[in-house]
Amino acid sequence: MENQNIEKPKKKRPVNSKGNHPKKRRKKKKNSIRNYLPHIIILVLVVLIGIIAIWRLSVWNKGQASEYDPNEDTSQWDVETEDYIVPLLDDKKALQLDDGVETVLILGNDPMAINDDGTGIPDYIRQKTGANVVNASFEHSTIAKKNMQYTEDYLKDAISFAWVCYCIAHHDFLLQKNAVLNMGDSGTAMEKIQNLENLDYSTVDTIVIMYDGKDYEEGLPSASIYDDELPASAAGCLHQGLQYLSLAMPQARVIISSPYYYYVEDPENEDKYVPCTQAIHGEQGGDVNEFKYGNLGEYMIAYKSIAVGDGVSFIDNYFGTVNEDNYATMLKDDNTQLSSDGRDAIGQRIVDFMKM
Repeated sequence: MENQNIEKPKKKRPVNSKGNHPKKRRKKKKNSIRNYLPHIIILVLVVLIGIIAIWRLSVWNKGQASEYDPNEDTSQWDVETEDYIVPLLDDKKALQLDDGVETVLILGNDPMAINDDGTGIPDYIRQKTGANVVNASFEHSTIAKKNMQYTEDYLKDAISFAWVCYCIAHHDFLLQKNAVLNMGDSGTAMEKIQNLENLDYSTVDTIVIMYDGKDYEEGLPSASIYDDELPASAAGCLHQGLQYLSLAMPQARVIISSPYYYYVEDPENEDKYVPCTQAIHGEQGGDVNEFKYGNLGEYMIAYKSIAVGDGVSFIDNYFGTVNEDNYATMLKDDNTQLSSDGRDAIGQRIVDFMKM
């Protein structure tokens, strides 16, 4: 019998009820999970973000205890003042005499010169500090001189800050004496000149300078548009005067107390008074004949610029002491002169600066 090639029957793979092989089914399941994995991750992230958002919202709704006090006085933050403090430097302190007495020289015009029954600013400084206060302030005077060269046609220039400081440096007050006599002074101005003549300038510890807005009222320019230090303006004369004071009293600390807010006579209507925020000479913020005029606030800023440049202290009364908000109580009924409250407020500011 010949050998015959008998073909062995192939084993059949078991099939499930659906006719699929089990291995193929497992592969399909694995592929299905992989396909849905990105969606699952995104869903989990969305849920987490939602939980965090709900938690943060609940915390925000609870809030925190507020420290706000509706009754707290916050007026000190309403306006930023232009104060500039320069403490007594060591080189000046070394030059001062240790005589046990603080001597204060005051230069200025009406706010310092007018004394209502012993309640003036110089008296306030004397009472609060116990200092020897020498008052050399002249009523109706200005910082600037009207004419570059003194002439008897305009006697009031002799008592301007510029000329007074010049005479202090040269210790010769004949110019002031003659001018005061010819102006028919009642005696108050002559007393101030005698104070200047009799003062031992080596004993002066502090110089306080305060002028109101007379320069602004009389149309004397605040500064030159080219150079604030030119002596043909109020700022320039302030700088020039400070240089003379430094020569005469190198040991003294200088404090400039600025003009304050008040009402002035309208040059176009003598029966009308306008706030000093208006430019009554020249154009506000502008210039006339190469000089700045503007409102009183611009004069104050020009004075501060000189104070900073010359390294002396500056008190901003225009915004910081007697201003547009409180002038009704700080000024008399005429809204031009300081009331007792206004004098005390300015006096206290000067005292505070002297202690710094």
